[in-house]
Amino acid sequence: MKRYKKDSNNLFKFFILFIILCIITIFIISISKLIFNKFIPSRVDIIEVVPKADLIKPGDLEFLKDKNIFDIDLKEASLVLSRKYPGFAAIKLYKRFPDKIIVHIVRREGFAQLKSGINYYIIDRDFMVVSKEANLSSNLIEVKGIENFSKSKYKKLVTSIIDFFNKNTQYPKIICLDVSNLPNIKLVLYNYVNIIISVNNFNEKIKLLLYLMSRIKKDAANIDYVDLRFKEPVINYR
Repeated sequence: MKRYKKDSNNLFKFFILFIILCIITIFIISISKLIFNKFIPSRVDIIEVVPKADLIKPGDLEFLKDKNIFDIDLKEASLVLSRKYPGFAAIKLYKRFPDKIIVHIVRREGFAQLKSGINYYIIDRDFMVVSKEANLSSNLIEVKGIENFSKSKYKKLVTSIIDFFNKNTQYPKIICLDVSNLPNIKLVLYNYVNIIISVNNFNEKIKLLLYLMSRIKKDAANIDYVDLRFKEPVINYR
């Protein structure tokens, strides 16, 4: 019984000591911060945008000016700017003591292109518009069959197929992806041969394309399409 009381007393003393140490630590940190703020300049005086982006208005950065650099919540400030400028992939803020904030802009990169009306729109992988062009870009895959690409339900499908061909370079380059007739999709190869395949067994059937490549290359001028939806591939000639 005495031993139990002794252990309880030791545990209580340890707890009290821990609380005292926490209070002392908080006190020291608070005093240090006050001293540092008093004798070392810590008001934000310089805001640098990297890379320089004319689209960001200086007035939209004023909420950071003359604030104590220690009191600025970088995550919250980044969120404020990201909401104002959704055209950027990300906006990240960094502190450079004693008085500088760096605003780092991550631009959206072209992932695919879509036609709407007479214009072509370069979009990123989030289907956000990067730019509007008058002509097709030879470096990006054209996607057909999507009317409202900003709210497209095909986003996951389209990005997964384009990623597949971008990563698996042993497959032939495609210049167009048509999803207007799902579950069937049409791929247009670089040599303008059409490939018809089903979304339901895409990963399995697309492997057949590798086995047919030598034949497709040889007869590309005469082949209209290759249908991979069935047990055996069907080649239709013009």
